[in-house]
Amino acid sequence: MIIIITIIKQLKYAVIGGHDVQLHLHPTYFNAQLKNGAWEQDPGSYILKEETYDSLFMMIKQTKDFLTRTLIDVKKDYNCIVFRAGGWQMQPTNNIVRALTDNGFKIDTSVFKNGKRGGTNSFDYSSAHHSLLPWPVDENEICQMNQEGRLIEIPIYTEQRSITSFISLNRMYRLAAQVISRLRVKNPMTVEKINLNNSREYQNNLNSSFVSSLKSKFYKVSKIPFNKYSFKMDYNQCTGKQLINGLLNAEKKCSKTNIDIPFVIIGHSKTFTRYNESQLKSFLKFVKDNPDRFKFSLFSDLDLSTYYKIWST
Repeated sequence: MIIIITIIKQLKYAVIGGHDVQLHLHPTYFNAQLKNGAWEQDPGSYILKEETYDSLFMMIKQTKDFLTRTLIDVKKDYNCIVFRAGGWQMQPTNNIVRALTDNGFKIDTSVFKNGKRGGTNSFDYSSAHHSLLPWPVDENEICQMNQEGRLIEIPIYTEQRSITSFISLNRMYRLAAQVISRLRVKNPMTVEKINLNNSREYQNNLNSSFVSSLKSKFYKVSKIPFNKYSFKMDYNQCTGKQLINGLLNAEKKCSKTNIDIPFVIIGHSKTFTRYNESQLKSFLKFVKDNPDRFKFSLFSDLDLSTYYKIWST
């Protein structure tokens, strides 16, 4: 109960301070249990795409209702209308978009142009309609525009850059933390199986698999210097200068428009460091010092009708 009360206080404090609180959802927490002071998540409900429409509708409704009940006390006109998918997982699209719009959501901000991930939590945003300008989404594919769409996608701003652009103290710190975390993970069952199975057939399969894996990794590594990668405006990983340069590039892209264009950056409190704070402050100061060009805004301040008009013209 102490944990819940503390989180509620944080949410209310943010809204009272003029910030916004909207919905970010990881289904694995729905059946989580508090054991020995730590949350034990449900591994059977890890990603949104594996949920049915009915299940998604229920989860979104429950969490929206919770935020509304919590925040209506401090902001009478509070409305939960914006969504960010856990793990950026908005594909397959149909069930998620329908569950959102049927719950009154107007905006999603999970997509980033050219973002791509394989494996269980896979998505491919290579064909996203734009890297900066919002678009009404097609109910069957989040990357495509449909003028009749009920949900507006406001993408996380990205640029295509070479691997050298990703070199920063923030990113090196994150990489080191991930490597250390993985080294700490042990799987005794796997070790036991390897020790017990010393057959020649097993060893031959293991060697063949290792060589194939090595060739695949070598091929991928050899392509790294020549490829372009999706560079998100992530304040956990970007320097203040990189964020400012990204904003200036975005300004150039929309210089011929006369409407407000949202510049969305991303970050996570659990990996936020003192260094992140100093770099983010420099970016925020730059925005504040240029009020004739940029301004801070809430999603609720945006006139969503303009993002239908820009594509119709």
